[in-house]
Amino acid sequence: MDAFKQLSDLIFKSFTALWNGFWTANIIGISVIGIMLLRKLINIFRKIY
Repeated sequence: MDAFKQLSDLIFKSFTALWNGFWTANIIGISVIGIMLLRKLINIFRKIY
């Protein structure tokens, strides 16, 4: 029973780490895309003005 508890705890911790890593990667990706879009908008405004 104790070994099973340790195994389930390990699986839960690795799943939590994967989940947190997934969200961190998503936030970084959204930030990078947002910065790229902002740069494109700034370039468009520079061409207009």
